[in-house]
Amino acid sequence: INYYLPTELSRCENETAVLKPTLQGTYAWYLLQEDGSKKAISEPTIKNSTVYCEYLTPNATSRILCSITHSNGIRDEQWNITVHANPSFEVEVEGRDATIQTDDTFTSLVLDGQMAYEQTWITMLNVGEHTLTMTNAYGCKSIRTFEVVPVPLEPMVFCSPNQDGNFDNWKVKGIDFYPEATVQIYDRYPRVLLTLQRDAPVHGWDGHYTRHPTPMNDTWH
Repeated sequence: INYYLPTELSRCENETAVLKPTLQGTYAWYLLQEDGSKKAISEPTIKNSTVYCEYLTPNATSRILCSITHSNGIRDEQWNITVHANPSFEVEVEGRDATIQTDDTFTSLVLDGQMAYEQTWITMLNVGEHTLTMTNAYGCKSIRTFEVVPVPLEPMVFCSPNQDGNFDNWKVKGIDFYPEATVQIYDRYPRVLLTLQRDAPVHGWDGHYTRHPTPMNDTWH
């Protein structure tokens, strides 16, 4: 029996390893055990008979032996397949922000196939479904899909800007979810009393128009 030095291969979880014996002949495939014994691979998957390839998807580091019976005798060829774990992570969404929970070290974190991040938090995401891909130093990848759900707007029914600490500012609950929102306030005529933009909608309206309190009346938004 001729024996050749093992071929070293590196694969990620659920990644196929293609093993190609160097000789044509009759093949017997074995999984080598830790104690040195051999366990026959009873149903090898031969996907290309012309090159005699063995396709395996090992879920753990494995040693595969192929015993080739050919016209000049028997030759053993071995492959040592090191299997690297795919990165493990979860995504927690709060509002329009996402936090990535992981104990693994990663080299790449890509959002929707475009934006790359080095930190484990992402802010001001668009509403809708997103895909996050994490890659580790071995090139192994894991993908998670998550969704940013829109928040309903709930404007206050009234306000009483008399500086007593109760309902002094008219606000819209949930407006902070929409940082580009613009809120316009009208009187009944209708005349635009105020336009709130950027951070102003979050803080609300204090009931003043041109620095003077507006008369008690209806307003519209």
